[in-house]
Amino acid sequence: MHFLGLLSFYNFVYKKLPLRPDGRTHYEYTVLWLAFGILSISSWFWSAVFHSRDVNITEKLDYSFAVALLGYSLILAILRAFNVRDEAARVMLAAPIIAFVTTHILYLNFYQLDYNK
Repeated sequence: MHFLGLLSFYNFVYKKLPLRPDGRTHYEYTVLWLAFGILSISSWFWSAVFHSRDVNITEKLDYSFAVALLGYSLILAILRAFNVRDEAARVMLAAPIIAFVTTHILYLNFYQLDYNK
């Protein structure tokens, strides 16, 4: 479903809508949405693998991609809600969230999770 949605979005934006003279799209968030689609596909893939083969590496990949997807969704929501167009402002908004998400993923991967407590 995510792959078909990503493919449909790509075809619509790049094939059906007119492009700027420099070849870019008129929609400024196109690349961010394409990255979101790829990240969501990866997240769902590793979730399916983890729930079919419950081993340590698949668990870490599932949790890592899920947290990365949530963090990226938060960044994308903030950028779109406040209509941030300036590249420097985008970096200033995204940097603390990326730092937190990276720290959280490292915590999940290098701390022993105990489900019995």
